[in-house]
Formats: sequence, C-alpha cells, structure tokens
Amino acid sequence: MTNLRYLLSIQKIVLTPDGGGGFSTSWENIATNPTVHADISSAGESERYLAMKNQLRKLYHIRIRYRNDLDTSMRLHGSAGSFEILSLQDMDGKRHMLDLLAEKDENE
Repeated sequence: MTNLRYLLSIQKIVLTPDGGGGFSTSWENIATNPTVHADISSAGESERYLAMKNQLRKLYHIRIRYRNDLDTSMRLHGSAGSFEILSLQDMDGKRHMLDLLAEKDENE
C-alpha cells in the first residue's frame, strides 16, 4: 500500500499583463479541491541543455489518488518543494491511483 504522507497543492500558471505589452507569471491553486495527499520518491537525474549549458535536473515519481483535472501545464507545491508535472499515467486503468513523473524546481 502506498503511503500518501505529503500534502501538496495543485497549482496552475497565471499570466498577468505587465502594462508594457508583456506578461508576468505566477502560480495559484486550482479552484476545485486544490490539495492532494502524495507519495514522493526519487526517479533519478537527467541532463538537459538550456541557456547554452548542460543542467542537471532531479526527477521524482509522485503517486496520488486518481483525478481527471491535472495536466502537464500544472505543478504540485508543498513543504516538500515544487514539482512541475512532466507526465501522468493511470497505471492499472482503474482510475484508483495516478502516477506522475515530475521535475523538482530547485529555485524555490
């Protein structure tokens, strides 16, 4: 049985006009049932090339109870950190648990 010991908020990105023709970005909790209990475990590390240099990123497996209102534009945020959702999968197809692959935002 999975130990869902972390409490995380589901957040979506919000774009706000900055008055100069651009936008500033921020995160806010989704409106309906924004918190979930989760199990978090390391999924290793990978490298990506960004801003003309290799960057190491830490990946995590996150398991939550199934819900159908998540997508890869969202993140999970709580005392364990902020995790940008990379993929979602209902492993057994029974809509009981949802397995996520996420990248931890080390800048938060």
